[in-house]
Amino acid sequence: MPLPGTLIDAGANTSQMAKLLQHSCRKDVEILSFEPIEKLRPIGKRYNIALSDHDGSADFFIPGGNDDELGSLSKEYIDNADLG
Repeated sequence: MPLPGTLIDAGANTSQMAKLLQHSCRKDVEILSFEPIEKLRPIGKRYNIALSDHDGSADFFIPGGNDDELGSLSKEYIDNADLG
């Protein structure tokens, strides 16, 4: 079975999963990281967008707190989130 040559990391954060999975790929694997929170630093080619299972676009709200906070389509969720 051939080893994967491309790895897509959706919601990459700091690429914890991509770093683990790249060991099961070709040495020259292309990593495509999708991460909308700009202060996070995933590996590979970065796209500053969130992905969805629906066509179209939507406002995506990003909290101003810690790096480990989750973004949301709900502004109310972000406004009421405990950003400690």
